[in-house]
Amino acid sequence: MKTLHLVIILIVVAGVSVGVLIMYNPMFIKNTPLITNKGYMEIDPQGLEKTYKTGQIINFSVLIQGLGTYPCLPPDIVIYNNDDKEKPVFAYVAQDVSCPDSSAHYSLYFPSQNNTFSTMMNQTGNYTLDVSLGNDSYQKQFSVISHDNMTSANN
Repeated sequence: MKTLHLVIILIVVAGVSVGVLIMYNPMFIKNTPLITNKGYMEIDPQGLEKTYKTGQIINFSVLIQGLGTYPCLPPDIVIYNNDDKEKPVFAYVAQDVSCPDSSAHYSLYFPSQNNTFSTMMNQTGNYTLDVSLGNDSYQKQFSVISHDNMTSANN
């Protein structure tokens, strides 16, 4: 009987361990939530592709969602060329944010749920979208290639 109890305990511990691994492993979910002692927060840039061609319109938005205490700050959203991080090529000038109830799940869209940011890059290179909120941040990289390279890549 003691052996059966030991086997059951080992199965439960293994199941919980695998569940935690899957829940917090970025391989299994699109964006890993930022876990804090105040809850969790996920920063999710939406609509940003991996590659654009020069002169192409880039439309994207940022969804911030979570549960717990929201820092009640607007995010800093910038895009910079990886060769010159000191001069952003896009910057979101933050407006005031209405703070969600900290006891409920929150979803905040920037610029808004039905709008997107629009920008265009005229220089080829590797770029990074950087979204910062308080002590948390998220980066997503993309490339801008010349129109000629895009055409020859499709042939």
